[in-house]
Amino acid sequence: MVGEAHRMQFGRERARRTWAPSGRGHFALFNFNLLLHTSTLPSMSSTESLAQLAAGTASAFTTLWTGAGVPQPEQDAILADLVASMRALVDGAMHEQQEKLESFKAELPKLRSELALQREVLGGEIKANPQEDAADVLLVPQRQALLDSLDIAKKSRAERMDQRTSKEEQLASVRAELDGAEGPAPDEIESRRTSLVPDADAANGLSLATLGKLQAKVDAAQDEKAARISTLKGLRETAASLRKTLGYPADEAADASISRATIAAAQTTITEYEAEVTRRQAVLADCGEYINELRARLSIPEAEYTVLPKAEEAGLSQAVLEAYHAEMERLESQKAATLG
Repeated sequence: MVGEAHRMQFGRERARRTWAPSGRGHFALFNFNLLLHTSTLPSMSSTESLAQLAAGTASAFTTLWTGAGVPQPEQDAILADLVASMRALVDGAMHEQQEKLESFKAELPKLRSELALQREVLGGEIKANPQEDAADVLLVPQRQALLDSLDIAKKSRAERMDQRTSKEEQLASVRAELDGAEGPAPDEIESRRTSLVPDADAANGLSLATLGKLQAKVDAAQDEKAARISTLKGLRETAASLRKTLGYPADEAADASISRATIAAAQTTITEYEAEVTRRQAVLADCGEYINELRARLSIPEAEYTVLPKAEEAGLSQAVLEAYHAEMERLESQKAATLG
């Protein structure tokens, strides 16, 4: 469009300058406009060469001018101006292309450096395209090979970053459950410190090996979580059984935490319950012996014994203890009345 406008302006100026003073000026201007718009000009296609375009255009001009009687000097002058305009256009396009290719050439080191960094972060696991550095590969396909490889590396990095983020979030979540409010134990802090993986943007930060290590940490944390859940389940079942034996009401407010502190508290509670069971068993044993001694002194027939609850059947509740104490007090009263 720019070239055609230039040619039209050029044609109109030459027509006014050369032919306007003569009586045939209007005819000449008409025919020059016809030159610009006539269907005899070859149409340019994607496969047509510049040489073919130039030859076809010159032929079309010659045919047009010959039929109109345009003097040869005028034809030569017009063609000379046209050639100069076309040369300027071609020179501009050539300069533009040279600058573009020079920028491509200058871009290669930067592309190689960025690609090397991406591959370093990915652990060198992205294969190189043979055309990236081959000596026999020309500039444009070499640059395109680098761009393609860089695109593959960036996509792989984004995918692995998503995987790493997901694993780190899983690990943090499970560890938060395991650590509880008190935080990790000193030995766990040291273990985590010595098993750190590279930062995500550092060398090997997104390698398959690093992702594998993170997954192993997640698996270990989840295994520990499962083990603690199982341990706490067993501890709570033991505690519930002891509470029932002692006649305590069921504990409805079980802590959902799986931290070490929660496990330690459950173990402490069980120890306390077991100690209370042992104490009550000893109390009942002493009470039983004393009751039997009183029965013997009072010569009470076995058929008249008061039926007392058995610990293995009735448990060790406060009610059972009170039943034994009540029997001791009854027998002591009977003894006192007998001796009185």
